[in-house]
Amino acid sequence: MIFWLLSSSWAGVSCPKEDLYAKGLDAYTILIEEEPVSLHFSLDFTSGDPDREIWRELLLDCGREKALNSFETFVLESQYLVDLGTEWERVNPWRWKERWKHRRKISKQEKEAAKGYVHFLRTLERETGIAVRWNPRGHFLAKGMISTARGSDLVADYVSIVWDLETLY
Repeated sequence: MIFWLLSSSWAGVSCPKEDLYAKGLDAYTILIEEEPVSLHFSLDFTSGDPDREIWRELLLDCGREKALNSFETFVLESQYLVDLGTEWERVNPWRWKERWKHRRKISKQEKEAAKGYVHFLRTLERETGIAVRWNPRGHFLAKGMISTARGSDLVADYVSIVWDLETLY
């Protein structure tokens, strides 16, 4: 029922004509038509995530295959990260060496998921001209996010700097 309500309220989602903004200080929650759409992944969903479906609809409406493919890659990388976390929790705490190996896998996959997100955001901007930016008027600390990204208001640049993925220039 809730999924139906969410999907029916977003049935008319269309390709944005202007840049999108992160909600507050959350790089993974983006405002689309003034509504927050989260890209956080949860262990408790069973039949898909309505926010991911909104992104798929939006990207299909934009008609950009590369942006949709990079989004799907990000989803797969993030789902694998969730799976690794679930495996880690199943390992007996007394098996510290095995837990340590799992933790190393998780650390590597966290970086891969961040790379996937940056690639998605940059492909979205390149393919559609729509950038995801920080809104300094949306939160009083957003200027700090921009400063961290070496003056860039792009969320992709911030995530790239924080995860030490690549240089901006």
